Formats: sequence, structure tokens, C-alpha cells
Amino acid sequence: MRNILLSVYIAIFIIVLNVGCNKKISVADNPSDFTVTIDALNFRVNDTVTFKFSGNPDQIVLYTGEPGRQYQYRNRYWETGTNKLSFATFMQQGRNKYPDSSLQLLVTTNLGGRYDSTGVANATWDTLTQFVKWPDSTGTISINSGSIDVTKYNAYDSVNFAFNYTGKLDPKITQRKWTIQSFNLVNKLPDGSTRGLLTPFLGTATGVDSRTSFPDTTYASTFAYTGWVEVDMMNNKNAWNVGTWNISAADSAKNSSGVAITSKYPIVFDPGNKVNTASNNDWIITSAVNLKHINPDFGAVIKNTITPSLANYQYVFVKPGVYTVTFVASNINVNTNNSVVRQVTITVK
Repeated sequence: MRNILLSVYIAIFIIVLNVGCNKKISVADNPSDFTVTIDALNFRVNDTVTFKFSGNPDQIVLYTGEPGRQYQYRNRYWETGTNKLSFATFMQQGRNKYPDSSLQLLVTTNLGGRYDSTGVANATWDTLTQFVKWPDSTGTISINSGSIDVTKYNAYDSVNFAFNYTGKLDPKITQRKWTIQSFNLVNKLPDGSTRGLLTPFLGTATGVDSRTSFPDTTYASTFAYTGWVEVDMMNNKNAWNVGTWNISAADSAKNSSGVAITSKYPIVFDPGNKVNTASNNDWIITSAVNLKHINPDFGAVIKNTITPSLANYQYVFVKPGVYTVTFVASNINVNTNNSVVRQVTITVK
């Protein structure tokens, strides 16, 4: 009896399997009935522009045509622009005089992934120190470096920036303590948009409010994604309070020198407040970055599968220009995604 039942179960399984394999995979309908119309093609700054829709697709994504939101650049990852570096510093302890030679800013194009003393020694470093506005006295008020133009280095595949701290043994004076924060590196494109170079891709925005549905296109840099590595060239007793390269504070409690790391700015080199501190030569270096890299332009999802039919959408342009506004309408199921693209070109004066 058991053998008969087993045979029946196997036969049923085979029949179900064959039916499943022969079943035609469903295909999402093409939203060809989706259209976009507009009452005028010329507007003034801050006018409310109303786009009227027909059809009811599952999803609508809007590209406004503004810098950072252009459909034609949705797959663009490289663009040559103007590169600017900025940060803020303040110094404490040591001689209250300027100029101070204990901290230098440098850049290299040939570190070659060697984040150690040998790599640092063999790399060719250009000094950028002279282009920086440094604090002219000790204190706790941050001084902005100013905008440092590093565009000439975008001809290279990658660069690394570094701060080099030098402390000298002194029987009477404590060594300098430095604090660095707000480190930011950008690529300013010809269309006027500015892209951060030390940040992750934020992805496609969601939401239906035109004033909040797009993330900030500047992508301000953050500590975790800058990817600092510390290299000790002399006396590793004192060290920068950052983690090992490519490992954020969320993933590591101490760096490779055993020094506790922070999860955000500021970055600090603290030699202690005693005299006769041994001489130091310590570096912190950014991860490699291509100065031509950008995140693709993105659109905002103004309708998704759970929102009701959308009859129109309103948007306000705050700057004059000619904008190609693009709507991508899609019907979606678990197997397929069928889309159509509708575009309207308007002039804002």
C-alpha cells in the first residue's frame, strides 16, 4: 500500500511540475496610453508648472532637466570639471606663532595602493600647503582652508591626498595639537552642478513633493566614506584618531596601531601636553579617488504601485533656463518591467 501511495504522490508531483514549466510567464503591459500635456511652453521663475497625465501606469519617475536631474545623464559616471578641495582646522599647544610647519597638505598620483611607510616614501608628493589658509594662532575656532583648486590632477586615473604631521622633541615646548574637520572634495561640472567625490551613490529619490523628493546633488563628503589610512613614519606611540583605510568606525573599534577611532569629524592628532615628547612623523591619507568621477543624474518617483492614479503633477523651477522634462512611465510585475518615455521642453525666464 505504501508503494502505491508513493507512486501516486510522485505522479502528481510530475504533473504539477510539467504544468508549472509549461505555464507562460506573464508580461507587464506596455503603458503606451500614458501621455503628458501642458498648457504652455513658456514660464517665469517660480511659476507653478502643471503637467497633465492620461493613463494609469504603475510607476512614474520624473527627471526635471535641471543640473543633476537630467534623463540623458542617468548612466553617466565620468565627467571632467573643476575640482576644489576644502576643510577646516584649528591648532592648540606649542608655540603661539605663525607660520607653523608641523602640518602639511600633500597630493600624490602614484601611491599605487601602498598604504604603508614604503609606499609613502616611494610616492611622489606635491605640496599644497602654500594654497591653504591656516590658523595664525592657537585656539578652538575652526579656520576654513579656502577653496583649493586641484583640477590639474584630474588627468590622472586616481590621486590621494594626505596630511603629514611633524613633531619635534623639545625640552621646553609641547608639540602642536591639530584638529581637522569638514574635509570636502568636489567636481563642479560645466552645467553648474557640484558633485561630491568622497560619498556613496544615494540612489533614486522617492516621494511626491517636488521640493523634497530630490536629494541634495552636492553630496557633501563624510568621514566614513573618505576612507582614511594612517601611516607612521616615526614613533608610532602618537597617532591620528582615525581607522584603517576602507574600514569605517562602525566596523572597527581601533585602527591598525591600536588607537581608538572616531565615527565622525573631527580628526585629531594629539601628542599629549608634556614637554620632551619624542619626535613624530605621522601621515593620514585618503583612499584613492578619480577626480572625474560623478554619480549619475537621478529622477524622483512621483507615483508608485501603491499610490492612486495621478492626473497631474506640479513643479516650480527656481532658475531661468531651457529644460527638457522627462517622465518615465512603467508597468511592473514580478517578471517584467515595460516602460515608455515622454518628454516636454519648456523655457523658464
